[in-house]
Amino acid sequence: MAGLSDSLGLVATVLGLAGTVWGYWKFVWSKKKARDQRNAQLAVGDRIAASADLEGEGYDQAIEHYEKALALDPGNVEIMRRIVRATRRRNELVMPVALVEGPAREEIDALLARLYELRIDHDRELLLEEAQLLELIGKRDSAVAALRKARVLAPDDPDTLALLGAFTRDLDLVRRAIAARPDDASYHHSLAYVLSQRGEYGAAVREYRRAAELATGTDISSSRTRNGALQDMLALFKQHGAKLDLPADERVAALEAVIASQVSMDRTQHVMLAELFLELGRLEKAHAAIRRALGDEQESWRYYLPQVRLYQTILERGAFDPAALAAVRAILQKAADAERYDELLETGKAEGHRYKVGLRVEKTAAADGLLVQRSFAGYPFAKAGVLDGDRILEFAHRRIQRLQDISRWLIEFTPGTDVPLKVRRAGSVLDLTLIVQ
Repeated sequence: MAGLSDSLGLVATVLGLAGTVWGYWKFVWSKKKARDQRNAQLAVGDRIAASADLEGEGYDQAIEHYEKALALDPGNVEIMRRIVRATRRRNELVMPVALVEGPAREEIDALLARLYELRIDHDRELLLEEAQLLELIGKRDSAVAALRKARVLAPDDPDTLALLGAFTRDLDLVRRAIAARPDDASYHHSLAYVLSQRGEYGAAVREYRRAAELATGTDISSSRTRNGALQDMLALFKQHGAKLDLPADERVAALEAVIASQVSMDRTQHVMLAELFLELGRLEKAHAAIRRALGDEQESWRYYLPQVRLYQTILERGAFDPAALAAVRAILQKAADAERYDELLETGKAEGHRYKVGLRVEKTAAADGLLVQRSFAGYPFAKAGVLDGDRILEFAHRRIQRLQDISRWLIEFTPGTDVPLKVRRAGSVLDLTLIVQ
């Protein structure tokens, strides 16, 4: 019996050990399975995120896979880095300015709360991500505080130096980042920003150009850096063109770089380029630039008379398009006439009777009546005998000082009514009769 008992005890021990081994094996297998599933989700997320970096779309799907991976491995800091990076990049694309309200702000606030749960004060990369998220929602002071923590961890890290320098407008910090990594386009963009904030506009233009030249990649980050640098440079030209401490040929080179990049330029910037080309005597390029500014619809040119005058100067100096010069001079003469004269052919309510007038008069109000610059044939005043050069003194026994007086009083009469006029001609006062039409 003792032997049987011992045998049974041994069997129980073996079975217990086998159970322990089986349990441990199941635990290891389940961990491996979870790790494999996590890695699979990460691999898919990374592929989608890499595509999003090139195309600018797909960050939502990448974040979804990263979240699934994090659910399989809660608290994994590396996965959290991926989620934060993808979320930040997506929001930078959608709203590159401070996010004050709305779902995007709520998402970033929630993401920051998750970061703080991880106690990230000793993780430089997450501190940098935290700073950039805070900057997105307009919390610069908090962003600077996060960057200072990151700098304590890595005093010479160029990414930290560049961001901290940009946020605090510290030229020395950004230049130290560039010294460590001279071909990083984003660092030169940061330096240009700090220079512009300090009023060093010419130096800022040079750095914006350098940033655009270095950002040659096909990924979305390079495209954003390149286009952002060019757009920021254009804004400097528009806001501070007269204060740019740059030679004319260097200003032209900067703007030509923008044209070559096909970044959108507005009318003001094309005009600025035309002025620069004119200053350098490069008249054909000045002509092309001003034509881009004015467009092909000549009817709209009267709204841009300063630019039309610039066009006239370019055409006169270039002497290569006489027909265009004649058209420009006609537009400017018409504008000059409009400055000097008031003209009224018809008046009255648009839905009712339109009273005919047919006068062009000196615009300046005068106590001694209206000086007629032109009395249009076929209209009532010409039919009444009013000639160019006459001065209309009275209309319906009321003294006239401006053309609007006639417009206001004429509608009191029905068509066919005789209305007395008094005019002065060559020193004589004449009484005429106008028939209302």
